[in-house]
Order: sequence, then C-alpha cells, then structure tokens
Amino acid sequence: MEIHSLAAVGAEDRRHEVRHAVKRPCRIYPASLPGAELAGWTGNASRSGLYVRMDVNQECRWRPSAGEALRVLIELPAAPDRVPRFLACTGGIVRSGAAPEGGTFVALELHEMKFVKAAPDGRRERPALSVQ
Repeated sequence: MEIHSLAAVGAEDRRHEVRHAVKRPCRIYPASLPGAELAGWTGNASRSGLYVRMDVNQECRWRPSAGEALRVLIELPAAPDRVPRFLACTGGIVRSGAAPEGGTFVALELHEMKFVKAAPDGRRERPALSVQ
C-alpha cells in the first residue's frame, strides 16, 4: 500500500495521524436517517479519521452536518472463494462539502473500528451504532 502526503502546500493541517490513500467501496448510514443506506467510496484513512465521498444522484437527499454520528461499512478485498469481510467504522462528522471528484464528501473523526462478516443470508451485516 502506498502512503501519500495529503496536506496542501501552505495550508494548516490539523491531522495528527499519517493518512493512507485507500479507495474502497463503502455503505454510509447516517444516524439522523434511520434505515437510510448511501453508496460511497473511501478516499483516505488513518487511525483516527476517514474521508468518504458520496455520489450526488442517490434517492436520499441527506445533508451531512458537523457533529452528526455516522456509520460506514467498508468492503475489504477478498478472494472469490472467501466470505466477504467489512470494516465497520463509527464516528462523528468534522467537515463536509462538495468533493473535488464530484458529489459530496464527509471527513470523520473515528470512534470505533471493527471487522465484520456478511450476514448468513448474504446481506451485509449492519453493526449497531455505538457512537459516544
């Protein structure tokens, strides 16, 4: 895995951890919209933070706001003969806005991460939201 410095030249960087460029599909579950599931992609991650981009053309017109709790389920790479695994992350939104790649982005301060498997019926397991 390559490590990229993502700080802009001359800009104040408030990050305390090294960021890693990680582009993986994910599902986003806003605490303010029970039952909503949005598609997205991770952009970068560290031990304490996560950048997620969402496409604009989704059924839900959710507007992320700072301080809101969010759950993100990141699909991990797997061999075709293996059970899929996911990284379930919970955290709070610290920033959001228009993504340079298009769509919307959210920057999360992570509170918890854990590995989960797919549910027995093939659906993705949805871990309980446990944001403090």
